[in-house]
Amino acid sequence: MTWDDFYRVALSSGLLPEQFWDMTFREVSYFTSSVLENEKLEWRRHSYLLSILANQNRGKGKPAIKPDDFYPFEVERQEVTKDDIDAVVDHLKNRRQRKPNG
Repeated sequence: MTWDDFYRVALSSGLLPEQFWDMTFREVSYFTSSVLENEKLEWRRHSYLLSILANQNRGKGKPAIKPDDFYPFEVERQEVTKDDIDAVVDHLKNRRQRKPNG
């Protein structure tokens, strides 16, 4: 990424030129990253709403439309292992066995 690209991204994220030049590289990076994360969250909400509307109006026998079908960003998948599931189950069992103080 060149400085021109970086400057263009910062301005398209809502920074004014004066704000850009008064900030450090790290501050601008954090700002633009937070704007992108907020945009992703907003798109996630819209994707769920759009899938609800589309599924209410889909024909009989047609497969359900998933929110990811409307989400314009790449979906990051985390693989869940059996050990991960066992750890969560153990945690929940231990939490339930604790008695409240009183």
